[in-house]
Amino acid sequence: MSTVGKVLVVAQIAFSILLMAFAAGVGSVQTNWKKKADAAEKSLATTTKQLTDAKSLSQKDKDKAVATENRSKMPLTWLRAPPMPPRSRSLNCNAN
Repeated sequence: MSTVGKVLVVAQIAFSILLMAFAAGVGSVQTNWKKKADAAEKSLATTTKQLTDAKSLSQKDKDKAVATENRSKMPLTWLRAPPMPPRSRSLNCNAN
């Protein structure tokens, strides 16, 4: 085997070891995307539930406020004074 062939074999072995080390490094730091996606989905579901609860509570408060406002606009008939009797027209000062 010539010297060039020996150099190429050593270079191929060195590059294969280098590639194997690179693949091992990438594999060890690789993120588990399934776990991250499940965690994000769970967080989204929790946040959506909180939003729905807040909206329903807000709607209840709004309905309560509208009912209170409508009650305050109702006429309070028990506070009115009784009607005055009609005045007689015979109190004319010029009449004899």
